[in-house]
Amino acid sequence: MTAPPQHRAGRRSLLPMVLTLVLLGVVVAAALRGGNDEPTLGAAEATATPTVAPTGSSAPGVTGSPEPAPEPTATPGPTVEPTPTPGRSIEDLPLSGPGTFTYAPAAAAAYGTAPYRRFNVAAEDGSGVDPVELATFVDSVLSDQRSWIGDGVQGFQRVGEGEDVAFTLAVAAPQTVDKLCLPLTTESTYSCGTNGWIALNLFRWETATEDWPGTLDVYRHYLVNHEVGHYILGPYHENTCHTPGDPAPIMMQQTIDLLGCAPNGWVYPANAN
Repeated sequence: MTAPPQHRAGRRSLLPMVLTLVLLGVVVAAALRGGNDEPTLGAAEATATPTVAPTGSSAPGVTGSPEPAPEPTATPGPTVEPTPTPGRSIEDLPLSGPGTFTYAPAAAAAYGTAPYRRFNVAAEDGSGVDPVELATFVDSVLSDQRSWIGDGVQGFQRVGEGEDVAFTLAVAAPQTVDKLCLPLTTESTYSCGTNGWIALNLFRWETATEDWPGTLDVYRHYLVNHEVGHYILGPYHENTCHTPGDPAPIMMQQTIDLLGCAPNGWVYPANAN
């Protein structure tokens, strides 16, 4: 039997409503499932550089081995100055020696005004004095304008062993000096300029004297210039301090007493170098 027309029209009007309700349920269910998931990164976010924790950090989520922390820089300590090598004491020096000598070679040039006084330089064997170093020091003294060449008349030329000389300047043990200086009496204490020798007492050369107020270098200047002076002036001494505090005369016996003068190693201390 055929249904009345109005009933068929009623069934068709309900179908869109049912379909709408079904689609709405599907959408709601999908929304509920997505609420518990992490959001999916977009293309730009996926390639972005991740934030890196500071070096040495153990922060979670950072992949790869962390770079090691830099070593701490050590704070430098104070600079230690080297301790100066002490000079030799009398206890370290020989009182006597063999009486044999080692000579320095000749100097390259003379100094002062001709005619030159020829001399050579030697150190007694076993004294511990280097003859080359000794000769270098003697040259530095006698070639200075404050020494004997400062008068414009004197001149010196250092030659080698075996040459004809006016004198040999030598540093020797005290008892050797006593023998070289005879008939003068040096008492194993003093030096002399006689008999073709300028014999410098090793004890004095290395230590000056106990009450010497100047430096050892000044004392050595004095020894050289004073004893060479005896070959220029003869057995002459000027043991007078004219003005206390002024440089002592070079021919004063400064090893014995300064008599109020200042220690001095030069013949003409006011002269320029």
